Amino acid sequence: MHIHLANKEEKVKPRLSFEPELVEIPTSPFLMGSKPAPNIPAHETPQHLIELAYFFACRTPITNRQYQVFVHMTGHEAPKGWILRKPPTGFEEHPVTGVSCRDAVAFCLWLSKQSGRPYRLPTEAEWEKAARSTDGRLYPWGNAWLEGRCNCDSDQTTLVTAFSEGASQYGCLDMLGNVREWTSTIWGTDPGQTDFPYPFALDERNALHFGSDSVYRIHRGGCFRDQQQQLRCAARGFSAENSKLAWCGFRVVLER
Repeated sequence: MHIHLANKEEKVKPRLSFEPELVEIPTSPFLMGSKPAPNIPAHETPQHLIELAYFFACRTPITNRQYQVFVHMTGHEAPKGWILRKPPTGFEEHPVTGVSCRDAVAFCLWLSKQSGRPYRLPTEAEWEKAARSTDGRLYPWGNAWLEGRCNCDSDQTTLVTAFSEGASQYGCLDMLGNVREWTSTIWGTDPGQTDFPYPFALDERNALHFGSDSVYRIHRGGCFRDQQQQLRCAARGFSAENSKLAWCGFRVVLER
């Protein structure tokens, strides 16, 4: 179900031109994680049922065009590869990349202040529900891999709207491939073992207090350079929260 937030809130404050298009993710239990299997890492198990309060998710990853407004208005550091604080020509509607989790949080705080609405990074549970709906499906579109539904096994990003047939049940695009997407959820300080095994909980694993450079945050969705076998709605990745990767971006959510 697509929600143009302006329809509900324009009477309070008009939707800004650089605000993302949002879709509604309703309250309902959903299956998170994976069942144990030969090629499934232990940190992705067990599969468990959880319920989240409803929220709005960004239909696409944040684009270079949207991030450029933030850079221009705040003086924030531009991503590597931009020229004169502008993204390469023709890449305006590609997902922004080369941003750290801290950059993404700064964007959310700025967007919240500009719009008067509480934007933030999703938890990994919110991200996964937006990607796979309630039934534990492997991919946003179902349980069978279908070619041409996402940007993978490639050498660069694509338009965030290039793979409309790969949309999730809620209408979110690019949930697999194109760019990995930061979440607010902490993996831990040891790359070899998470500090917060499943089942997922709304606890300190989602705290956005920055300080140590040794904290790893979870990103989801895989990216353009990944192979099919790496791409599942439940697959988890992580990187140091201050890292700026050429294949990592983010999307935002809005609480209600």
